[in-house]
Amino acid sequence: PIPCVPWQSQTSGHGTVKYVGKTGFSKGKVVGLELDSWYEKGNDGSVNGKRFFVTKGPGWGYFTKPSSIAEVLDKKAP
Repeated sequence: PIPCVPWQSQTSGHGTVKYVGKTGFSKGKVVGLELDSWYEKGNDGSVNGKRFFVTKGPGWGYFTKPSSIAEVLDKKAP
């Protein structure tokens, strides 16, 4: 996993990349993040009953576009 800051850093905070790929609910690839802090608009790593990654529970997951990742914090990550 790559620790990163999503574009919405003021609202959804820091997170760790848990999924990168296609989902069916969005065009192109998306990035699935497990957030460091609970977020009321977050999810649990699943959408419409399909699981893409595991989180601590509802509100700890967030999907965004790859272009919306503002900064990769772990420069040594693959």
